[in-house]
Amino acid sequence: MPAHSPIIAVLTGDLVLSRKAGTAATELAMQALAQSARDLSDIADADTRFTRFRGDGWQLVLGRPGWALRACLILLADLRASGAGIETRISVGIGRHDSLGTKDLSDASGPAFFVAGENLERISKYRRLMLAETQTKDETGKNLRKAIFDLVDGQTSQWTKAQAEAVAIWLRQGQMTDARHEPTTQKDIAKQIGITRQAAQTRLAGAKSWTFESALTCFEHLDWEATS
Repeated sequence: MPAHSPIIAVLTGDLVLSRKAGTAATELAMQALAQSARDLSDIADADTRFTRFRGDGWQLVLGRPGWALRACLILLADLRASGAGIETRISVGIGRHDSLGTKDLSDASGPAFFVAGENLERISKYRRLMLAETQTKDETGKNLRKAIFDLVDGQTSQWTKAQAEAVAIWLRQGQMTDARHEPTTQKDIAKQIGITRQAAQTRLAGAKSWTFESALTCFEHLDWEATS
């Protein structure tokens, strides 16, 4: 591992019950995730190197680990909004890396990749998210961040397709910085979806989007290098 390789976030996932859902639904779900990854690349101005594995497995990387929570929310929202009818598990590994691979992430390596892959298999039947950090000086902070992911996991599982569609746009309005411009955001959401502003507000309220704001701010403003 390079002596000063930066801390990254690796998101490793797979689709839940994809065989039962069938090929068409699986392909629709993977297309939704791939589009999410492209959008994240545009927002971050850095390639997430989205890579598909074993038919229903996938992986991407974020050069700024603080974006991991928003990225997970976008992926979950986009997938629910797609109507594919399939969910994905996401294991996030935050740490350093040896290599980001050659053409894609299929030969990437390092602690962040290892812990993301290892913990994916540990996600229980009724859960969809898990966070692990490979090294930290702040065990209390590490446990709190893991707890945030646990709470988010439970919250997002309740989203309807319509709510997810609104939340997906709301998350992008923040562009990894500040998603609190409610009047403008709700107007934009309504325009993009083709609904009234009141309907957009109702969808966001139903999804409890406001509950994610503080968590997103904490993740995105944390000095991750200082925690390792």
